[in-house]
Amino acid sequence: IDTMYFSCDVSTWSDNMETADLAALPTVAPYQAADMARLMSPHFLSTVLSQNYIFVDWDPYKLSESSMKKFVDAGCYILVDQTTPAAMSLSFGGSYMTPRGRVYHIDVHCRDKALCKAHIINHVNNACSKYTGMITFCVMVID
Repeated sequence: IDTMYFSCDVSTWSDNMETADLAALPTVAPYQAADMARLMSPHFLSTVLSQNYIFVDWDPYKLSESSMKKFVDAGCYILVDQTTPAAMSLSFGGSYMTPRGRVYHIDVHCRDKALCKAHIINHVNNACSKYTGMITFCVMVID
């Protein structure tokens, strides 16, 4: 598990993303219930997850339809890559306020560097589209 923290101002991030070339990054998209079959494949479970556990804001959960529904219902921003027949990555993001400002957690389950980068950039873009001012990001990469 690797952890990284960084802060950025939403307007600065948005300005930098206007000139960034993201075309070479793999595609990740918001989770849909139909993705569950690719996430429950033996290949994904054995190569990406550790003992079928996912981490969301530091807490471990067993990967299941009910746990995914719980996160969707709670408003968690979930991304999954589009590879078939098995997914190669999964990530969760969400935010909360602290006395010092907004914190946005990003938990990426992935072993591929380009996919990991795509997940992180998509989560930061999502946060910057919803909030203003300074955001502290806590990124946990579980490989």
